[in-house]
Amino acid sequence: LALKAERQKVEKARKEEEQRHQEYIEALDAPRKERLAFAKDMHGGGSIDNKAAKRADEEEAAILDDDPELDILRRRRIERLRQLKKQTQENILKGHGKYEEIVEDEFLNTVLKSKFCICHFYHSDFDMCKLMDKHLAILARNHVETRFVKINAEKTPFFVEKLNVRTLPTLSVFMDGKNIDTLVGFQGLMNRDNDDILTRGLEERIGITGAIKMEKAFYEADFESKAHDEKKHSTTRILSSRAQDDDDDDIWD
Repeated sequence: LALKAERQKVEKARKEEEQRHQEYIEALDAPRKERLAFAKDMHGGGSIDNKAAKRADEEEAAILDDDPELDILRRRRIERLRQLKKQTQENILKGHGKYEEIVEDEFLNTVLKSKFCICHFYHSDFDMCKLMDKHLAILARNHVETRFVKINAEKTPFFVEKLNVRTLPTLSVFMDGKNIDTLVGFQGLMNRDNDDILTRGLEERIGITGAIKMEKAFYEADFESKAHDEKKHSTTRILSSRAQDDDDDDIWD
């Protein structure tokens, strides 16, 4: 009986040790599960790509180092992601993520409601305006942080005069309702026959204004030189557009 009781005691101690080990493993894995669940939620419930899983594994390795400072950084990062998700949802409710047409009565409310807004003044008969529509629709989907809209210049006489719109297409860039920059047509953009290159060129041009978020490499790649070249170009773009004999941009009165 004494031997049986001893065996039962040893077995109980073994099971308790196994239970503690399992709880320890689950505790270590909890932060990773939390990140993966959050990432899945950020992607609308879809599957997590390899990059997201790799980032989670890397963060898990850092946590295994039992460094409180790393854990604090991780929690801050998750909080930033939560704030980003919240901001994205709010922007979508404002109409971000798509390219829409507005009318004159909606203009002020539209440019004031969003932090950044890009408005395309167009003419329904101009081919270059239709081309601009195509590329802005792509950028609108890729840059939910910014509102993209278009407005018929013929039906918007007040704001056409107020913003000195003379050549179509014209893009007016707004920040907090203030016109911070104006892009006239596709001036300065090369390879107009290549859709991908033209879209990227337009994206970079708008990126210089700060109205859309660009990748880190864009800001590190001689940003001052880009801004200087654009400033130099802006002084001649209207005159050069008037001098063109083809249908690149249309003079509109």
